[in-house]
Amino acid sequence: MDVAGLDVALTHAVNSFARASSRFDRFVVLLTSNLIKLTPMVMALWGLWFRKPQGAPVSERPFEPWPAARVAVLEAWSAAFVALVLSRMVQNFGPARPRPMHDSSLGFVLPYGVSGEALQDWSSFPSDHAALAFALGVAVLARFRGTGWMLLAWALIVVSIPRVYLGLHYPLDTAAGALIGALAAALVFAARRPLKPAWRFVFWVEARHPSAFYAFAFLVSFEMATMFNALRRLPSLWPW
Repeated sequence: MDVAGLDVALTHAVNSFARASSRFDRFVVLLTSNLIKLTPMVMALWGLWFRKPQGAPVSERPFEPWPAARVAVLEAWSAAFVALVLSRMVQNFGPARPRPMHDSSLGFVLPYGVSGEALQDWSSFPSDHAALAFALGVAVLARFRGTGWMLLAWALIVVSIPRVYLGLHYPLDTAAGALIGALAAALVFAARRPLKPAWRFVFWVEARHPSAFYAFAFLVSFEMATMFNALRRLPSLWPW
C-alpha cells in the first residue's frame, strides 16, 4: 500500500470541500481556537477530579488508596505531558515535513479565514494536538469508559479532523499523533506502581496546602488548554 499516496489522496478529498461555504470554513477555524479545541477536555478532567465517588471512596486497584477519578486525572495529565515530549522529539529530530498549506506541489486550497503563513517553522509530522488529546482520552478510558469515549470522540472530530481540513496536518500526521498519545498513556499505565509515591505527594499537598495546589493546578490546566504555548515559546523570548 502506498501510504504516502493515500495520505495525499485523503488530504485532497477533505480539501475538496474548501471554499464551498465561507460560513462553514470559518466555523471550522473556530473549532481550532483554544476556547473550543482543548478547553472542554480540560473541563472534563476537572469534572472528574470533583466527581463524588460511588460507594467506597477509593480506587478499585488495591495499591491505590485514593479516589479512582482523581487518579485518572493525574494519569491523564501525565500521559499528556509524555505525549507532548514524544511528539516534540519526533518533530525536532525527525525529517521535516511541510504542512499541506505550505506545500506548493500539493495544490492545497486554503479555506476562508486561514492564513497561509500559519506555523511555517513547525514540522507537520506528527500532530502534537492529536497526541495530547488522544493521550487524555485513552488515559481516562482505562477507568471511566463513558467519559473516555467522549474525550476520544472529541479528540477525533473537534481536535484532529479540522486541522486536516485547514491544511495544518495530513491525515497521517494526526494518526501518528493519536498513536503517540496512546503510547504515552500506555507508558503511564506501565509505571503505575513507580508513580505511587508521586500520587501520594500530590494528594498530601492537596490536603495540606489546597491554596497552593489549586493555584498550580490552574496554571497546568491553562497551559494544557493552550498546548503549553507559553512554555514552548519561552526559549525564543529569553535574552541569551
